[in-house]
Amino acid sequence: MPHAMLPEATLPLLAAAFPGQKIELLAPTAGGFSHPSAFLAIGGQRCVAKAAEAAPKRAGLRHEAAVLGALTGRGVAAPALVALCESAEWAVEVLAALPGEPGVACYGRAPAEQDAVLVHE
Repeated sequence: MPHAMLPEATLPLLAAAFPGQKIELLAPTAGGFSHPSAFLAIGGQRCVAKAAEAAPKRAGLRHEAAVLGALTGRGVAAPALVALCESAEWAVEVLAALPGEPGVACYGRAPAEQDAVLVHE
């Protein structure tokens, strides 16, 4: 199950968090710069996983997971937290994938198309 976007050391954490479920690494994510990340399917559910090794980055994932957990059920368009997996060296945050495309994908479009994607009233 090796994948360029998720370090090999994180894969046992995912396997332990989802025992008996098939975990498929599908593709790297587009955009973002802080964490190794990838699209995956866990038990048939499309997800995004972010991994962090450095202590400040692991703390950032824990903070994001806490915020996303607090937003659950409040009508905010945010991905659902599926799991936060941790070891002494790594943290892996697993989020439900949302429909659509990453915001960074719109920057190659004409300005009017960008406005249609980025501005919601």
